[in-house]
Amino acid sequence: CRPPAPRRAVLRRWVPLSLAASLLLAVAGAFVFTLGRPAEALAAELALDHMKCFKLQDISARADAATLARRWEAREGWAIPVVPGMPADGIELVGLRRCFSTSGQMAHLMYSANGQPLSVYVLQHGSEGAHELEVLGQRTVIWSSGDRTFAVVGNESPDVLARMCAHVRHAAGE
Repeated sequence: CRPPAPRRAVLRRWVPLSLAASLLLAVAGAFVFTLGRPAEALAAELALDHMKCFKLQDISARADAATLARRWEAREGWAIPVVPGMPADGIELVGLRRCFSTSGQMAHLMYSANGQPLSVYVLQHGSEGAHELEVLGQRTVIWSSGDRTFAVVGNESPDVLARMCAHVRHAAGE
């Protein structure tokens, strides 16, 4: 039995609003929960961005690392290391987005790791320390090298995250 047409129209209008309100509450809750703990706050921001961006990204797409790196530097004016796909590890590069956080603009490299979303973030500034956290169901590894902060985010095993971190560190010249 289907609801009458006017009711479907009302539902169609309110469902996106309720999803947006839920996301807003999640963001607010994450920031209140992490108040005074910058690494946890950054991890929460990145976890939310990771989940949001992969709702918009075709995970079966494939991208060329050198092309993305050149386009990013030409458009944004700063270089990022882009790790190419690593089929032997089950990791494929699927895209690059420009995202924003309270820390400023960041490059969001998007990968498929054995069919699951995996993100690498590059921020324009360094931060202190290295952190491994789990926030909002996503594992996050954060570290700095030179004048950049890097983060790997995903709901993957620690082994997969460690391999991705090693590839990013190598690409960044560490």
